[in-house]
Amino acid sequence: MTDFDPAAVAAEMHSGGSSGAGYLPGEFPEPARPLMPPAGADLPAAVAASLKEYTDAHTAWERACDAVSEYQETARISRVRREDAIRAAGQAVAQGKPRPKIPAEVSEADEATEVKILAAVVADRRMSANRASRALSDAVIAHAPEFVAPLTARFAPAIEAIREKAGELRRMVEAAEGTVSGVARYRALSHVGVLRKMGASVSDAGVASLVGEYSAAVRSPADRLAAARGRSPLHLLIDMTDAVNGLADAQLDAMPHPDTLGVVGVDGAAQRAAIAEMKSAK
Repeated sequence: MTDFDPAAVAAEMHSGGSSGAGYLPGEFPEPARPLMPPAGADLPAAVAASLKEYTDAHTAWERACDAVSEYQETARISRVRREDAIRAAGQAVAQGKPRPKIPAEVSEADEATEVKILAAVVADRRMSANRASRALSDAVIAHAPEFVAPLTARFAPAIEAIREKAGELRRMVEAAEGTVSGVARYRALSHVGVLRKMGASVSDAGVASLVGEYSAAVRSPADRLAAARGRSPLHLLIDMTDAVNGLADAQLDAMPHPDTLGVVGVDGAAQRAAIAEMKSAK
């Protein structure tokens, strides 16, 4: 028969093992995620109200989840403290000292009962958040046409800002590349000067060869490999510029052909009518 070791039990409890409730942080399913309005947009009153309702409901769900975790932690600590007190009492009695008071604990059974109650609150808050999520999604869909023009107006300035940043980065990279090349070049020329002082005659081809050797020597293996693969900083910036130009060519008023739209439960005639209505509203 194995001896009971209170210290081992206390250590296991301190390690944050499973609780009597059986719930772990983050175990509760999240509420449904709604369709959201554009960031920074001026919101119609209905969308703003729905967004606030959803935010409040989601916050209430988070707080209900936190209440479960906090109660579980409180219950676990109460059991740890009781075990610590029992161990201290045993030592005190063995030494002939007064026996200290043993604090009460929240048993695993009591914890499980309370957590079931708190979990029911979590489930209720989740249902409320789900309803608010659906309402927000419906409001965003209803007011979606009002978001198109403001978003479209942001596009050209955004592209221009990217191009300005890309140009600035390119100038910075070229300056850094020039510094590396310059250091290598003038160190090579210093080498030529030393050779000449020693009486050696260095041809133009020899000077060029030394410059090339120093240029290779000062660069890291990773830098040389990136350049060989067309992945140097300058190469990547050129690729980014090309990609931004492609992004800038986006046709923001384009629409898909109705015959290519496959939405379950919606026939082609309805799709064509929807596309026609959207075109007439442009």
